[in-house]
Amino acid sequence: MTPRGTDERAFWGFEDVLLFFGLSLPALLLANLLVRLMQWTLPGVFSTKAMQVLPMQFVFYLLLFSILWILMRTRYQRPVLRSLGWTYPFPWRWTIMLLGPVLAFSLSALGAALKAPVLPMAFDEMAHDRTSVILLGLFVTTLGPICEEVVFRGFLYPVIAGVAGAAAGIVSAALIFGMLHGPQYSWSWQHVVVVSAAGIAFGFVRWFTGSTAASALLHATYNLTVFAGFLVQTGWRS
Repeated sequence: MTPRGTDERAFWGFEDVLLFFGLSLPALLLANLLVRLMQWTLPGVFSTKAMQVLPMQFVFYLLLFSILWILMRTRYQRPVLRSLGWTYPFPWRWTIMLLGPVLAFSLSALGAALKAPVLPMAFDEMAHDRTSVILLGLFVTTLGPICEEVVFRGFLYPVIAGVAGAAAGIVSAALIFGMLHGPQYSWSWQHVVVVSAAGIAFGFVRWFTGSTAASALLHATYNLTVFAGFLVQTGWRS
């Protein structure tokens, strides 16, 4: 089978990438401000850690999508999702879905081989009640993978690949993906390597299928496996 992403070219460029990432920090600050206002207005609703963190992430991702939509629609007058590679159906759907758990176990073994330090997971502070677990599980298997794949494999990867080739695009986007997750893991280089390796796998699927939806599916089933493993490991019970 010939990879569908071989000949793709982005009609946007590095100027747009810099503009997008430059606006991401103000978007993060605005999301934080808006959610703090909601917490002040409705303190009972936002009493749990999950309800303090997830709404901010949701608003932040919504702002990022808005930036991409404005960029594609106003500057280039092009369809947003199709331009970012969000196509369906895509080949090898069931295989990609099943590869998520395989990737999760493989990268867990890689982390062990690298002697990655055991760090508190973001899940630890939020998975304290049934509602929080459900919201967290839905977030890490839907909105999180979709937004991250649209940004890194839909928007960033094609620009780099168009200049330096698919391999450079996959690896470069994965390294940036891993570095941006660094603060989450206290800048443990082993964890950054593992996350970057996951990004390479997501990027390969994006290149091979030509679909960002395909990489998002792999990302979602990978996250689902990691989250399920967390619940089992911690002995969480409703």
